[in-house]
Formats: sequence, C-alpha cells, structure tokens
Amino acid sequence: CGHGSFFQGSKRMRMANWLTLHVSAAMCATPPDWNLGHQLHHANVGNLGQDDYDWGETVFHTSSQFVAMPAWKQQLWRVLRHPLPFFSLAGVLTWYFKMRLPFELRPGRKAAYRFTDKLLSALLVFGVRYPAAHACGIFSLVLLG
Repeated sequence: CGHGSFFQGSKRMRMANWLTLHVSAAMCATPPDWNLGHQLHHANVGNLGQDDYDWGETVFHTSSQFVAMPAWKQQLWRVLRHPLPFFSLAGVLTWYFKMRLPFELRPGRKAAYRFTDKLLSALLVFGVRYPAAHACGIFSLVLLG
C-alpha cells in the first residue's frame, strides 16, 4: 500500500491507494508516512555516496575503515552484523522505538516522520492493539509479531 500500487488503472485509484495506505497503517499501527522512508531505502540501499536516506539501521564501513578499528570493535561489528542479531535488533529498534518517539532523531531528513503520525501510531499500539490483544489472550503473540 505504501508503494501506491495496490489499485491501478485510473487517476481515481490514487485516492483509493491513499485511503488503503492510511487504513492499513492504522491497522498495523505504523505511521502512514513510513512509505517515504521505505521508498528512499529502496532507491538508495548500497549507495554509500548518497545522503538522502538515514542509514541508522544499516551502518556500513569500507574495508580500510574496518581494518583500522581496534580488535574488540571489529569483533563487536562481526557479532552485530550477523543476520540473527542484526535483523532482530534493526526491526525492534526501528518499529518499536524510532517510529514511536515523540521527536525526530535527525530532523530535517527526507524520511522524517510527522509527529502527529507517530503519536497516532503509538496511541493505536498502546491504547488499542495491545489492550485488545490482552483481552483476547493473544498479547504475547501480538507483541512478538
């Protein structure tokens, strides 16, 4: 839905895509302007020379930078960059913290989320989604999913 391609065929489908984005974002408790950061991610992933996208969850080093690091730091990066901790931590830090903070970590960036969208997202997660999951006895499943 964030790609704007859920409905196709006419100019009126643009509104249908916009509505689908916002309804889906509300159901997932995700800021609806997340799609901008997602599009920038796909447009710039692997391009170290760009500065449009915030690389907060994917820090890269050149070989010479890595070799210049102390041995303990090299080992730390090897552990953190292993797929299991990397994808676990990146997802949790991005979805449960970065998108719920009432301020921007790097304001003025192209992928900055609006405060109102982050607030609405946090209210939906903590005020609706988690209490409903607790009432249905599936809180741990929803929390981990």
